[in-house]
Amino acid sequence: MLPPSYVRSDTGRAQCLRSTIVVNQCARTRYNRGYFTQALLKLLNTLGPNHIMCSQIIDRLQKEIKGSAEKLISARIWNFVLLCNIFWSRQSPQCEGFYSETRPIFQGYTSPKIKSFFNLSIRQTKLTLKGGEVHGFCKGDQFTVYKSRLEDHQKIPIATVEITKVFPHISLICLKNGILSLEEHPNAVALLTKSASQHFKVFVEQEDLRSRIEVLDLCILEHDRREAHIALSVDSSSEKQLRVEVVDRDLIGKCAELALKLKRHVVPNTTEDLTYVLTGLGHYYHHLKRTSDTLEDSIDNISVSFFEVRDTSFGHPRVVKVDNTLDLCRNNVINIDVKASDDPDDEQPIYGFEVTNNTKSEGEILFPVLLYFDNTNFTITRSFPHIVSGPDPEVVWPPQGKSMTIGYGVGAGSNVNPFDFYVGKDNDMEAGFFKLFLFFFENPVDLQNVVREEPLFTRSRGSHNLPLPARGTSTGRWGSITLTVIQRRIGQTSA
Repeated sequence: MLPPSYVRSDTGRAQCLRSTIVVNQCARTRYNRGYFTQALLKLLNTLGPNHIMCSQIIDRLQKEIKGSAEKLISARIWNFVLLCNIFWSRQSPQCEGFYSETRPIFQGYTSPKIKSFFNLSIRQTKLTLKGGEVHGFCKGDQFTVYKSRLEDHQKIPIATVEITKVFPHISLICLKNGILSLEEHPNAVALLTKSASQHFKVFVEQEDLRSRIEVLDLCILEHDRREAHIALSVDSSSEKQLRVEVVDRDLIGKCAELALKLKRHVVPNTTEDLTYVLTGLGHYYHHLKRTSDTLEDSIDNISVSFFEVRDTSFGHPRVVKVDNTLDLCRNNVINIDVKASDDPDDEQPIYGFEVTNNTKSEGEILFPVLLYFDNTNFTITRSFPHIVSGPDPEVVWPPQGKSMTIGYGVGAGSNVNPFDFYVGKDNDMEAGFFKLFLFFFENPVDLQNVVREEPLFTRSRGSHNLPLPARGTSTGRWGSITLTVIQRRIGQTSA
């Protein structure tokens, strides 16, 4: 039985959860509805739970609730019913939480965590992984093996394998521990769990944090900040948080004259969050930095241009290059001015690529795959998804001396939407990289295992499996061209 002070006289129902209050506390209602609940629901319906921080709740609710708000410490997401400490006339605090001042009410999980599995087979008595150099693998990489891709089978691994020799599309592997029989488990799959060749470099000045990161073995620790991609530190204002700062000289150094001010991220100072962020950043920088010199002669004779385009809304081609537009790609750097707007739906200029084949090898056919590496959310998206399915895939590579377009014009590249850019309202500047992979293979290459569409600093729950990458035969030659993209908000003064 609840004491009378906990129960509404008209309905006999509890005013709030008993675990959150004491005898001398009470809640206020109006028209048989709670002041707080009514105001909060209106707020969430108006702004959306993904766009308001816990620390902003007080200011917003004061406009809806008559009285004064004195204190707010958000509760954990799972205790949403115990959300905030709100004081107004005779209203008592309901709960207390930790580290949540800058956390959204809901984290806005937009996509599940993705796992890329690779099949195993026996080739000429040798254990083989159906994934290779083009997927970013190298000698020494370790994989956890499961009975199958079924969710129940992913709970308990059956073995660990390691790459002993890597080829463009396949790798030879050996058993490190466990028992692996493909006759007993014909649907066994492998998941990359440890990379032998680290491309991700981190600068850490604080010794305690450096020791913690060394144990995780997820990156290369640099003593010189100028050699690192990311600088990690314990937040000086709160030891419960870690600061993540981009210091990559391939970005900062190339664009020194632009005085880049990139967004800094803060994550909880826990081993779990540190491991998660380092793993995600490691994947990002591994695929951003890796390359091959096997196609170097051809790469040097391929030029990439970037133009403003316009949508004519009719005809063919529908999207065409703007008259007298200049090539915005200079020394592999694209500098874009983005109109200041808080609405991502506001019309912005649109752009497209032109790739020109000036190679000396007549008849050489390359298969292009264009990825975009977002250096704010650390996502990797496929911008030119060449069609892989079918026995006779379309050849889109232009003849010697000709060009192909992506995002406008005619041909397969015109099926890709033009590119536009939006700078988040919390930033004045954002950056990223377009990376054009070029493969001299008999068949196209699917880099779906590289793609990561979930923002790194918005963690998701759950996971789903990706289809296995398509495999083609090859001569083993491939290369890439990386373009830096700077997006600067115009129409307002930078902070």
